[in-house]
Amino acid sequence: GRFKLGSTVINLFAKDAIEFDVSMENGKPTVMGTPYALKK
Repeated sequence: GRFKLGSTVINLFAKDAIEFDVSMENGKPTVMGTPYALKK
């Protein structure tokens, strides 16, 4: 399917493969293209 604004995206990562941005919070809006984690 096509990605549409408001679509749900599920990301799967290997254990200890990424480090989430500590400024991310539950319920906080995100903007398309903004990184939320860094590859270790």
